[in-house]
Parts: sequence; structure tokens; C-alpha cells
Amino acid sequence: MAVIGMLRRKKKVHKNKQAISNALVAQSQGHRFFYFNPDGIDFDRKKIHGHEYDGYKWNENLFDFPDVVINDFPRRDPEIRAIYKRLKKDVPFTAHSEGSKVKVYNKVKAAGEFNDYLIPSDELKNPEMVIDYLEEFNQVIIKPIKGNQGRDVFFFAKEDEDSYTFYDYMDQLSLNKKGVLKLVEGKTAEESYLVQPYIDSRTAEGHPCDYRTVMQKNGEGKWVINFFFSRVSPGSGINCSRSRGAAVADMKKVLTDKFGEQECKKIMKNVKQFSRQFAAHMDELYDHPFDELAFDIGIDQNGRIWLYEANTFPGTEFKELERALNIIPYAAYLAAQNDTKHSKPGDHSGKKGLLARMTK
Repeated sequence: MAVIGMLRRKKKVHKNKQAISNALVAQSQGHRFFYFNPDGIDFDRKKIHGHEYDGYKWNENLFDFPDVVINDFPRRDPEIRAIYKRLKKDVPFTAHSEGSKVKVYNKVKAAGEFNDYLIPSDELKNPEMVIDYLEEFNQVIIKPIKGNQGRDVFFFAKEDEDSYTFYDYMDQLSLNKKGVLKLVEGKTAEESYLVQPYIDSRTAEGHPCDYRTVMQKNGEGKWVINFFFSRVSPGSGINCSRSRGAAVADMKKVLTDKFGEQECKKIMKNVKQFSRQFAAHMDELYDHPFDELAFDIGIDQNGRIWLYEANTFPGTEFKELERALNIIPYAAYLAAQNDTKHSKPGDHSGKKGLLARMTK
């Protein structure tokens, strides 16, 4: 039996489907599971105030430090980063947040191996960069660097020498160059933005869509594709975020309707191959192995795959049980690996003890 802790941002998880799914899967596989918050850690005593699920409700208890921590708390503010680093010295973590999506993009770009999948992107330093991108690509989008669940994503298209079209979630405007510069200056005054060419990823009916593949480590520490899906907007704009009304759809059906059955098979094969290879590549780029990665991709009119974002700390609003069926076995695997790593030469009692508990 492995003792698995889950570090949570929020104190109340009575309605959190992922925490409940993790607890149920852990119990079914003979492991002990509890969740806790940063303020529940007592480093001096190596104790944690946490909550354990009994099948009906969460019960508060005092726990020893677990064998492994499922990290569900991105390191964003300095206080949390300090707690994270201190706890990580004693207990292995399953997940590691590796900075902004721009940092991830730059790291992948510098490595070079997957540049054919990257959309050319630059941090927007001044409004004139939008005009420069329009001269080169004809259609561009600008979006917040930090991400905002699909909000504040803006589309520009060059129609003629001094004629441009602007779209956002609500409006469509016709502008000249001066109007574009003024609008961009106003829209980007409060936060940093990226500018990149627009990828025309749409359904057969013309609705904007993108695709997500979710990769997870299994109980053997190997990458597997857990699931994939499409997000389809009901409108004809540019945004297919769920926060903007996009619906989850079957990826194979969307691609079959768009490209036909045979081409769909080729694209799906390419998507799976890309996802497996890119997940392994991400492990090579960073000091810490990942437990879960989500790749948001577009597929253009020629069936070419484009990487929108590589999410190193993904979440999802559904399929919690499917995720838990890999989250828990991988956590137990990591605990066993850590136990072996810290055993003294010739002393296998720690490894045997944990493995014996895991196989009861």
C-alpha cells in the first residue's frame, strides 16, 4: 500500500470530482489517499492536517508525510513556491509546473526537433508588429501570454492595401491601418500579448475547432494516450474555448466529416505519433519528469498538425475517473521508485516493505 497525498489549492473539495475519483481509485487499488492544503503542513513534526474520503464524505485527520504527493497546486506566488520546494525535499511530487506557455514554447523552439509543428509567435512589443505579421501572413491573432480561458483573443485579416477586418467574441469591424494600430494599443495596454498567424482549423460546417490530446504516465512510468477530443464553437468566429460556448465533440467524427474516413485515419495516426514522441521529448527538455501533459492542436485545411499550446499542468472538467485510473498507479509507481532510490546498499527492506504494501 502506498500513502498518497494530494496538494490542493482550495480547502473545500467536497464537490471536486477529481479528488473524489482519485480517492475511490486509490481505495480500490489498496492505497491510502488524502488531500491537504499548504497551511496544513507541519514541517517540524513532519505531519499534515488533511482529509480522507470514506465513500460518503471527507473526514479530517492528522497524517504522516505521504509516500508521494499528487501536485494539484501550480507554483505561482512566492510563498507557495517556498512550501513546494521544502516539501519536495522529503516527498516526491508527481507534477511539476514549468512556467508560462511562452517559456515552454521558447524551450521547444530552441531544441529544434519539433519546430515544424510550432506556430510562429512573438511577444507583442508594439502595435506595428500586428501590421508586420499581416503583411507576411494575411491573417493573425493576438492573445494574452498568460492565457485567459479563451478570453481576449482577437483576430485581424488584411483585405486590401489599407483595409483590415477585426473580430473578437462580440464584434466585427472594418478598419484602416491607423484604426488597427489604435485598437491594438487599447486592447493590449493592461497585459502582455502574443501575435501569431491564424491557423484555419474548422469543421466541415465552418465552425472553429481545435483538438486536445491528454497524455499520462501509467503504473509502469510509461507515456500513454488517455483520451482525445475536439472543441467546437457553435459560431463562425475564431474562438473555440469552452468558456466561450464551445462544445466537446468526438475527434474522429469531426475529422471524418471534414476530411473523409481514409484521411481521418492518417491524421489520427499522425496525431497519436506526434503526441507520444512530443511527450517523451518534453521529459528530455526538463529536469523533472512530467506525469501528465495536454497538447492543444489545430489541424488546417491540408490536414497539417499545428501545436497551439503544450500544457505542463493541465486540468479538465470531465473524464475525472479516466484520469484517476492513471494518476493513482503512477503515483504508486513513483513512490516505489523513490523508496528504492533512498534504500541503503544491500538493504532492500524499504523497497520490499512498500512493494509488499502495494501488492496486498
